Amino acid sequence: MRDWFLIFIYSVPIIGAAVTMGRRARALYSFGEWFRRLFPDDRFYRRTREWQGLLKEWFQRHSLARYVNVPNLNLSAGKLEYALGHMRDYTIGLYMLGCAVYETTLMVFGYDTLYDGVHFTSVFYHSVFAMLSLFTYRRHILTGLQMGEFLRNNPDVHPQEFFDHYYRRLGPEAVPVPKKATQTVDPHDVSFLSGRPARQGIRFLLRGLYDTAIITRTAYRAMNMIGYEYGRE
Repeated sequence: MRDWFLIFIYSVPIIGAAVTMGRRARALYSFGEWFRRLFPDDRFYRRTREWQGLLKEWFQRHSLARYVNVPNLNLSAGKLEYALGHMRDYTIGLYMLGCAVYETTLMVFGYDTLYDGVHFTSVFYHSVFAMLSLFTYRRHILTGLQMGEFLRNNPDVHPQEFFDHYYRRLGPEAVPVPKKATQTVDPHDVSFLSGRPARQGIRFLLRGLYDTAIITRTAYRAMNMIGYEYGRE
């Protein structure tokens, strides 16, 4: 399997994992900052705060938001993850997990390959992508349940807003899902007269089937995990 292909289909999980690790590191650093304030001030601590201020100023001057539209970029990345993630984790992810388990078993029980550097590299390679698949699989489940709750509380939400929230949540930024919808549709007052010719094609059919399968799986999972009445709603 080509390395560039794996990097492409795992690009959003890789960036998302890096963003999550950065948030966890900042949270841990903020806790350390609070803990450090309990002790008397000293020269090293003052110098550390000076470096922190300079680093914060540099990031503000060279922020990514100054060069690209981060919300639109996160939305596009979420669309890519939505299109590829579900099938990737059930195919390539399972393959990577199987290879990682098989090669780890060889390293444990195959004493002649225990110290083989090439073999260890292969185990590490497959294990990284297997862990990414497990990470994204759990993330897709939680996102689906959150969107199910959003849809249950907003049954008249406009489909475009629903899927935009879905994409933003799957993006590297993992934008939280709001509680209330801002665009709604009255199913008793819907007109398909737009003044433009109807668009037809296999692409629209496949996308509709894919979206319907995702929402159906979310409802089925909610029924199994939370309850029948909840899943039915």
